[in-house]
Amino acid sequence: MLHILNGDATAAIFRQTGIPGKLLVWREILSEGPIGGHALPADFWQARQHYLTQTYQEDAVSCFIKVTAEVKLLATYPQHDAVVLWFEHDLLCQVNLSYILHWFAQHDSESTPLSLVCIGEHPDKPNFKGLGELVPFNLRPCFQLAKYFR
Repeated sequence: MLHILNGDATAAIFRQTGIPGKLLVWREILSEGPIGGHALPADFWQARQHYLTQTYQEDAVSCFIKVTAEVKLLATYPQHDAVVLWFEHDLLCQVNLSYILHWFAQHDSESTPLSLVCIGEHPDKPNFKGLGELVPFNLRPCFQLAKYFR
């Protein structure tokens, strides 16, 4: 099983839950910067890298490694019996989720089961803002809430 997580905060907690599977941490911020007008995927990711390094003063090599590692790991989905998407209800996560769903629509013949964990509230967190603020004990049951949509 491949778990695509919405960021490092969620990943740090997820690793402590004991939920089996491989992790992919999606670190992109597709709600910011250029996203269109590129005929080739390599041009798209190069434009993204340029934007991120200029905007966040991140080292270009480090940024390239992070971004390409995510995309390469995403392409390993056929090695897994299912993919679980862990995203939040905010704009940043929903834009990233839209990209990943679009990616799967282009690369998968609907043979891989996809499910989604996306909660807007949690009974143990009155002012719930995101998965990354939960403790492992609270995050683990969210896996049972995953909704398969294919």
